[in-house]
Amino acid sequence: MGVNEAKTAILENRTALGIEFGSTRIKAVLVDDKNQPIASGAYEWENQYVDGIWTYSLEEIWKGLQGSYQDMAEDVQKKYGVELTSVGAFGVSAMMHGYMPFNKEGELMVPFRTWRNNITGEASEKLAELFHYNIPQRWSIAHLYQAILNGEEHVKAIDYITTLEAYVHWKLTGKRVLGIGDAAGMFPIDSETKDYNEEMVQKFDELVAPYGFPWKLRDIMPKALVAGQDAGVLTEEGAKLLDVSGKLKAGIPMCPPEGDAGTGMVATNNNCTSDLNAWVNVFKEFAEAMGMEVDMNKLFGTLYNKAMEGDPDCGGLLSYCYFSGEHMTGFEEGRPLFVRSPESKFTLANFMRNNLYTCLGAMRVGLDILLNQEHVKIDKLLGHGGLFKTKGVGQQILADAVDAPVSVMSTAGEGGAWGIALLASYLINRREGEDLADFLDEDVFKGNEGSTLAPEAEGVKGFNAFMDRYMKGLGIERAAVESEIW
Repeated sequence: MGVNEAKTAILENRTALGIEFGSTRIKAVLVDDKNQPIASGAYEWENQYVDGIWTYSLEEIWKGLQGSYQDMAEDVQKKYGVELTSVGAFGVSAMMHGYMPFNKEGELMVPFRTWRNNITGEASEKLAELFHYNIPQRWSIAHLYQAILNGEEHVKAIDYITTLEAYVHWKLTGKRVLGIGDAAGMFPIDSETKDYNEEMVQKFDELVAPYGFPWKLRDIMPKALVAGQDAGVLTEEGAKLLDVSGKLKAGIPMCPPEGDAGTGMVATNNNCTSDLNAWVNVFKEFAEAMGMEVDMNKLFGTLYNKAMEGDPDCGGLLSYCYFSGEHMTGFEEGRPLFVRSPESKFTLANFMRNNLYTCLGAMRVGLDILLNQEHVKIDKLLGHGGLFKTKGVGQQILADAVDAPVSVMSTAGEGGAWGIALLASYLINRREGEDLADFLDEDVFKGNEGSTLAPEAEGVKGFNAFMDRYMKGLGIERAAVESEIW
């Protein structure tokens, strides 16, 4: 779409806005009525490890939301010469899972416990036994029950527990709702009723009844909604929270808030981005120390492309990007580390290839369970997210890692912010009776298959060799965690 067409779409409110809270960046993407990105903005942030908990402060959540929106609005002004005062629809996405408990006064009673915390092992095991259903440690219900088992005082005063995107949506609209994708990351969902599993809800209420809490589980969780359902509108108060300039108008329809898995996250674990970004920032510091002006997009692209010059097995290098625990490999805590033997080929190309490989390490462990134990067959994957922003690099590495073709579209680098923008677009642009799958097929992906890369034999062999080293080296990671250095 040309500049004039995009400008007209903005002026006529034929747009949809998506904002996603990622682990290291909050991104805003505005799409036109053809679902193509026409403006974007971002805010860099990082979680904090406070008193044994990985968290983000409420102050930083709102500062980041406002910053990403303002950056996007400035992009609109720069590209099209218009002031953004409204959009056709709006949606919020964020990292799934976690625990945010509020009292009746709307106060957060303990710091936000993110998905990154693996501190609910006892609760996870007991609930899995009760429900006869796997309950990962990251799920909100595991956090709630662990708080109960720990005897935490705040539990009796809970009025609402929620996830990050549902919290933001609540403050913007006044509605306590959550998209079914992340609702399934709070508590098991019944696929028939598209709601929390009632039998399990009752089992949980019976389990905690002896504690005498003044609440029942359904009373304190957000209502589960599917794509396209009414999730409220941006209120006057919400508009002021989002746009500190006061220019944005209230009344914008909002789609159900959704988790990052539902909006296009390619990997199952965000541990990767923190360590990879840290290494790239080291190269940035070096370049600046040498008197160079650094363009981060060029820096990422240069380093990613350099990785493709490395040996398929990374020359014997090994690293773990475990900023936090990783339950796929049995770690409740993590220590980012990089190791090599005297015989390893320590080059920049191998170093970068190793860091990209290890981003997919935990995902590959989970994938092996699906492939080898559950006999799932992968025909093709559609890649989406920052890993695919540099053409052909992350795409080829993922194809080799899963030994299957990987396709990406031109919008791949926009990540989940584009995904939630599509859900907002679906809310207002779908045809009568059109389900989400048809909307995506007909209005988004039709005629745009993108590019596809097949796995390469040497790359598959090399990644497998890396994974063999990765699994054998877990004892090194364990020793780092159990040492008394940190």
